[in-house]
Amino acid sequence: MEDAITGIVLAGGKSSRMGTDKGLLVHNNRMLIDYPIALLSIYCSEIIISSNSSNYDYLKKRVISDEFAPIGPIGGLFSCLKASNTEWNLFLACDMPFVNSQIIDLLVKNRRNYDAIVPSINGWPLPVCGVYRKNILPLLKSQIENDKHSLQSLLKQANTLIFEIEDSEQCNKLININTKEDYSQIVNAAI
Repeated sequence: MEDAITGIVLAGGKSSRMGTDKGLLVHNNRMLIDYPIALLSIYCSEIIISSNSSNYDYLKKRVISDEFAPIGPIGGLFSCLKASNTEWNLFLACDMPFVNSQIIDLLVKNRRNYDAIVPSINGWPLPVCGVYRKNILPLLKSQIENDKHSLQSLLKQANTLIFEIEDSEQCNKLININTKEDYSQIVNAAI
């Protein structure tokens, strides 16, 4: 099981800017939660949903609530890594429906010498799309206990590989949907 990877879909956010659970929004006749599950299923032996609600129970996947809430994505990362049965864990936010296998391949193939591997656009790392090794749990717990909830800060402290995505087409695949305006733009977009 050394090479096994657990897929973790981050769907536990408050969605305060959207006003509704983003994973349940529909794009191309599918709920947003369905996109990361389908993609991660190609690479992962198990899929876990990080959520603080029962909205995803119908998926028949393990749903893990945040042990420390509400502190944002770092809470989901910590709780799901703790619940994972594998050393390697592939995280993807539910509001990133355009991420493709080319991006995931880069994350997965570079995992051997690092504890975190994430893509970056214009020098800004995207920690909600990445591979994380279970051994960063003590670092995560320390950050949470010290009220440091920034995943950017975590990436600076961990043994992290950040790779810059320079191809504009691939950069477009990494957009996420945070607001109603973002959602209305992607509903009709061909990305």
